Amino acid sequence: MVRSKVMLDSAMKDQISGIFSGLVSQYVFDIQVAPDHESRQELIDLLGDVASCSDHLSCSVADGEGLQFTIVKDGMPTGIRFRAVHAFIFP
Repeated sequence: MVRSKVMLDSAMKDQISGIFSGLVSQYVFDIQVAPDHESRQELIDLLGDVASCSDHLSCSVADGEGLQFTIVKDGMPTGIRFRAVHAFIFP
C-alpha cells in the first residue's frame, strides 16, 4: 500500500495503541474505494495510520464504488461497514 501522508500525530497514535493493546484477534480494514474518488488517498492514509498502531490491525485496498470500508475479524466479515456520506476534509 502506498502512503502519501501521515494522518495522525504521535500522541494520537500512542492513545490508539493503548486502546488496541488488548487485541487478540486479527482485524483488517477492508477498504473499497473508487479509483477516482477525491478522498481515496485520505481514507487509505488514515486507516493505514490506525492500523500501524497494532500488530493485530492491517488494511487491504480494492477498487469499489464510492468510499467505504468493512471490518474483517480473523478472516471473517463482521458485518460492520462504514460508508462516506461526506468527503473527508483535512487541513
